[in-house]
Amino acid sequence: MDVQERAHEIEQVCARYCEVRSKVRELALRHHGSSEAVALLLASKRQPAWILEPLVKDGARLFGENYVQEARAKMAELQGLSVEWHLIGRLQANKAKKAIESFSVIQTLDTVELAQRLNSLAENVRCRVRCLVEVNIGAEPTKAGVFPGDLMGFLEKMLSFCSLEVLGLMAIPPLELEIDASRRHFERMCRLFQGAKDAGYPMHWLSMGTSHDFEHAIGAGANMVRVGTRVFGPRQAGKLQ
Repeated sequence: MDVQERAHEIEQVCARYCEVRSKVRELALRHHGSSEAVALLLASKRQPAWILEPLVKDGARLFGENYVQEARAKMAELQGLSVEWHLIGRLQANKAKKAIESFSVIQTLDTVELAQRLNSLAENVRCRVRCLVEVNIGAEPTKAGVFPGDLMGFLEKMLSFCSLEVLGLMAIPPLELEIDASRRHFERMCRLFQGAKDAGYPMHWLSMGTSHDFEHAIGAGANMVRVGTRVFGPRQAGKLQ
């Protein structure tokens, strides 16, 4: 890609980001009472650092990555910028050490075994790992996440890990669902989130909603949405370069 092509793509991406940001603020004001009540996290998997840097200059602060190694390469290129990185892909145990060194929040905590691993590593370096519990809201057998009926028991177990700080919940409804079905899943997630909060757990973030359904997620109660395609366009194999 030559200089002119890069400049054109950056212009398009920044324009789409501003459009999505305005929509998120409008919905946040309507449903939460404040235009700043919903955090916009950009799902930047396979996007190169040169695309992300102009977005930071336009006000983007939260980026979500699926893979630890890919993210660390971008972090090195964007070092010094005011950016918070979240891991939104499944975390393999052998990548846990690098993950806690690199990410501000791990949004995919879903097993006691992973919690034990993260807690042990954090204790060794005397830090705390901020996490969201991933909920398998559709109870899909092939998808990661804590089943809704097991959530309260899982949160109770997390209290024994002193170096973990659970900040809320994350979910991805079944992607093949019609929007009305997704809305019902979002509403159920909101009830789970409120139930956990009422039980005394420190629930700060309800992360749900992506490019095709974030409007409905905010309407149901999400205060963090993860948007990729609506800003960056369709992902292309080999785009990261």
